[in-house]
Amino acid sequence: MQLIRMCEPKNVMLVHGEKNKMKFLKNQIEKEFNVTCTFPANGEMITVRTEPRIEIDIDAKLLAGPTKTRNDDISLAKRMRPGLADERVLDGILVMRESGMTLLEPQRALRELGLVEQQLRFTTRLP
Repeated sequence: MQLIRMCEPKNVMLVHGEKNKMKFLKNQIEKEFNVTCTFPANGEMITVRTEPRIEIDIDAKLLAGPTKTRNDDISLAKRMRPGLADERVLDGILVMRESGMTLLEPQRALRELGLVEQQLRFTTRLP
């Protein structure tokens, strides 16, 4: 509760604990701080509304091109939100400019920003 008091969030999400205890804590948080508090189930997707609304431009090529889907993410999302059929995952880079923000196709963003794509490989050694 002290952390919530210090941070003054507009939304609180409880992600770990027993259901009955989280339900009690949710009620306490909403009562004491007058903020929205949720405790989604494992794998559940929720939307947190924010203000002010931030508008971005999206590169037309990004919208027209093939969508890179993460099948596991999409199938889980569809199970949790049955109306998700019309939504898709876009793979882009959000670029901030003086005129606003634009979601660009990754290769175009790299070109415009004068950057070279870097790849990282993570490995593990087993004893």
